[in-house]
Amino acid sequence: MKTDTAGAVVRRGMNAVLVLPGRNPVTLSVTTSRCEFVYISTDMDALPPSAITLRGDITAAPISWERLAPLYAFVRAACMTAVVTRNDQNLDVLSSPAGEIVASLLRAMVHDLDCRGGLVGGAREVIRRHHTDANLTPSLVAERLGVSERTLQRAFAVERTGVQEELRRARAGRARRLARVYPHLTRAQLAELSGFSSLSALYRSLVDDTTTTQ
Repeated sequence: MKTDTAGAVVRRGMNAVLVLPGRNPVTLSVTTSRCEFVYISTDMDALPPSAITLRGDITAAPISWERLAPLYAFVRAACMTAVVTRNDQNLDVLSSPAGEIVASLLRAMVHDLDCRGGLVGGAREVIRRHHTDANLTPSLVAERLGVSERTLQRAFAVERTGVQEELRRARAGRARRLARVYPHLTRAQLAELSGFSSLSALYRSLVDDTTTTQ
């Protein structure tokens, strides 16, 4: 099977292709008279964050069949279950493991690629999605990216900023937007909805932003 797109794509030999999110059209062409393949479409949130910033057409080592076989067997069985049984209860039971299977396959597609050049972009994507969670810290951002906090901080230092600063900026920006759209919200509510752990943290962040822009 042949996959053509002008967007970002990771090719793992002949047995697996990952097309990353984008607006470019994708064309799948069958190159033999007998060809069986599984097409999986998933939400962008399922992607490992460090993979989101990959660009271009990337060719990497094939994934071994030993690693792909269990995933393929499950997906194929799930498809047959959907077609044969038409049983909503069966499909509900399959939904949770199916998500884990897809996540495992995505990790296998990108686990050994050099994503360090996109590490800052990946961290910013994690922060963009989850900065409203007051429990999100620089160490947790690093954990989600599969790197040490020190490695992540070094990547941000090149850009003369830090992970905590990015978190603070994202939360302060959200607080300002909420205050404009919902002027009736109290400061305490703004802090909670924006991911600040305390009202004082919100005040400090807003003061720091004002000082920086003056």
